[in-house]
Formats: sequence, C-alpha cells, structure tokens
Amino acid sequence: QFPIAAHRVVYTKSGQHLAACIISDPEAIIDHKLYWAAVDTIDEGRYLTAILNSGTLAEAVVGLQARGQHNPRDFDMHVFALGFPAYDPDDELHRRLAELAESAEDAAAALSLDDAWQFQKARRLVREHLSATGIANAIDTSVADLLAASA
Repeated sequence: QFPIAAHRVVYTKSGQHLAACIISDPEAIIDHKLYWAAVDTIDEGRYLTAILNSGTLAEAVVGLQARGQHNPRDFDMHVFALGFPAYDPDDELHRRLAELAESAEDAAAALSLDDAWQFQKARRLVREHLSATGIANAIDTSVADLLAASA
C-alpha cells in the first residue's frame, strides 16, 4: 500500500450489497476484506464510487458471484468484468456520475446516524434515503447508459 496515494477508492470484497467510498486519509490502512484503487482526483473517485455503489452494477454482476447460504457473495474483481471505461474528465457522462456521487455524499452526510447502530442498519438507511431523494435512480440510469455505451 506504500507509497499511499492522496485519494483511494475502497470497496467491500463481499456482502449482499457492495459498498464503496473514497479514503483521503494517508494514515488509513486498508484491511484484507477490502479492495482499493488509487485515483488521481476526487472526481475520478466519485465516478468510480457511483458505479460501484449502483444497483445497476450489482444487477449486472450477480450472475458472476458465488452464492452464500441466502444471497450472492464475493464481488472481488467481478465488478471490473463489465469493462466500464476509466474516468475521462472531458466526458459529460463521466462528469455527471461524479456530480451525482457528490450529491449522494452530501445527502448521506445530512442523515443523523447513531454510532451504536450496526453498520448494516446505517447502510440500509443511507440506501433508502438515496432512493427516496431520487439520487440512486439517477445514478443507476447513468451507470446503465455508461455500460450500454461501453458494450
């Protein structure tokens, strides 16, 4: 992990719902149950987190995932099997996804979450809030457009 990049996108290895975020803390060490990628800019990180957190991506990779007792598990590198393009700041759709991710960050930050809650409850409430505000749908539509253009 060294040298540590100024910005890294981190996402979960497995689970029912993939969760991705941007880490800009040079002191943070990424655990063995997470994957990470260095990104050059916050907008590139937002573009990537919008894609990784989208329901569209989750639906597209479900057939590639191993199944746990009840649900698909292990996202691993399957998320990159879809072949979406690297971030291009000159591409309007890429910029739109970065802007939507920033809106999602702001909406999630505005929620009042209790530190005593299990992380699954907090993630569910954030997902529900993003859905209720229309941000999740806008991201899903944009990711679907991106994947269709990349096919």
